[in-house]
Amino acid sequence: MHELTQHTAQMLNIGRQTVRKNPFLVNETGTTNTKGDRTIEMDVKIEIAFLEYIRRNKLPVWVYSEEIGIVKPHPKPDFLVTFDPLDGSDNYILGQGLLPFGSLIAFYHGSKPRLKDVVAAGAIEYTTNRLYLFDNGQTTDENGNKVQLRNNWELDQKTPVYLETYAKGYEKYRSVGSRLFVKNQGALVSSLIYVLGNSAAAMGGIAIKSEEVGAIYALISGAGGLVISSMGNGIQNLALDHNRKYDVLAGDKSTVKLMAKMLG
Repeated sequence: MHELTQHTAQMLNIGRQTVRKNPFLVNETGTTNTKGDRTIEMDVKIEIAFLEYIRRNKLPVWVYSEEIGIVKPHPKPDFLVTFDPLDGSDNYILGQGLLPFGSLIAFYHGSKPRLKDVVAAGAIEYTTNRLYLFDNGQTTDENGNKVQLRNNWELDQKTPVYLETYAKGYEKYRSVGSRLFVKNQGALVSSLIYVLGNSAAAMGGIAIKSEEVGAIYALISGAGGLVISSMGNGIQNLALDHNRKYDVLAGDKSTVKLMAKMLG
């Protein structure tokens, strides 16, 4: 296992422990994050835990976090790590332990990477306790079992696809609902976990953030899936840009290609 994959797993487990020990940190902090969203106590709690781990282990990285932006804990970084410490914060606040929420992490080679430069990544959904890792080009569960996406979906209205419906998503994906079963759980990380767990054929969003896109690209690609834009273009050569949002379809190749054809 790549050393950075080990660190990814350790950080996600720290997130898991933080949530278990502090299940109701739902109050707003009075501040907004780099994307203009109001932060809550759990956002900050997990972020601090991740940053403390990085500093304690003297990882040769710079950091981009949704909550505070760029942090430079190392003078000569070899890698850039991005993370969303609490994806699905509204679900965390309202869900009463029922709705999904989680964390996403991606390590990139270099300080100005492209999406294809992810060397390690991971995602955890705290409600179901599912954790996946990207290691040496392959996606695994936390026990090291290789993940392979199902590729025999019927592509009918019983085929579930999880599409983000904010930021004009309803309008964008309306045509997809005529052919496939469009669903949404209010947390991007849950859509990713469902696809990796083969309980959904694909996922997507038109406004995926820079701190989320790398984990999605690596984990789906490493499980034999396809990751493209809704216009059908590959995204692997796109620069990681914290000032933009990404248009992404990801999952089973046939399902993704069908959605791109309908949306293009």
